[in-house]
Amino acid sequence: MWRLRFETEPELPHIHGNGIQIRQVILNLVKNGADAVGARRGRVTVRTRAIRADRALLDGAAVGSSAREGNYVAIEVSDDGAGMDKETLARSMEVFFTKKPGGRGIGLAVVVGAVQRHGGAMRVESAPGRGTTFQVLLPVETEHEAEEAAQDKPAARAGAKPNEMKTVLVVDDHQTVRDVICETFTRAGCSVLAAGDGAEAIQTFHDASRPIDCVVLDLTLPDMSGIEVFDRIRRERKDARVILTSGLDEQGTAQQVAKDPRAAFLAKPFTPGELMGAFETLTRR
Repeated sequence: MWRLRFETEPELPHIHGNGIQIRQVILNLVKNGADAVGARRGRVTVRTRAIRADRALLDGAAVGSSAREGNYVAIEVSDDGAGMDKETLARSMEVFFTKKPGGRGIGLAVVVGAVQRHGGAMRVESAPGRGTTFQVLLPVETEHEAEEAAQDKPAARAGAKPNEMKTVLVVDDHQTVRDVICETFTRAGCSVLAAGDGAEAIQTFHDASRPIDCVVLDLTLPDMSGIEVFDRIRRERKDARVILTSGLDEQGTAQQVAKDPRAAFLAKPFTPGELMGAFETLTRR
């Protein structure tokens, strides 16, 4: 049985980032730490603090070694699990590498993508018998970025219009991701349905009391592939609008979807703006 502990520094400086992506970073690293502890008693600790990153610190980063020197908010997730040897540590960022039975090794790849999108860096310390610490560095918001954000908010509020009532079906087996996507559409004025696997998605699409305007469909589901669900939905309704999502590099799927005027592809992690942009583009057609 593992325990989760938080050690957070108060009054951290602001960062210019995406809350959904940062939440995914923390969740994936905590899950990774919990898996490392396993069934025995252990602890996963989440720490936050403000640091100054110089060139020497960044040069030692596993991700983002070319990031700029400056002020960062550090999110550190440590576990007291078995730790990793040098070979395992060197391969830990690979998308398909995992030592977990039946695992897919996607979590750290999602973390890497989010860190890179934020212009940040990530350092890893691990050794057999000594546990592992992942340190994610996110650049502190500059004065220029803060001024831009302050100017954009009133304009965004003034130009915002309630989304026309539409029905969306969100299909994702990760509850946190599913909940965040559902919340995004709810705030936009949509009626939202949700499913955690392919069979539930197909049944919900079939039983919906009103036509579903768009399906947001994860390609990796526990019971069947997202493509199979996509095909079943399209057999039931040829004009169904579908946004396919994935944390993997799905170049083939993305290219195929580009030829379909009623489908779109979003690589995880994506922003609420990217999601709503794809949705509005599809539902206008």
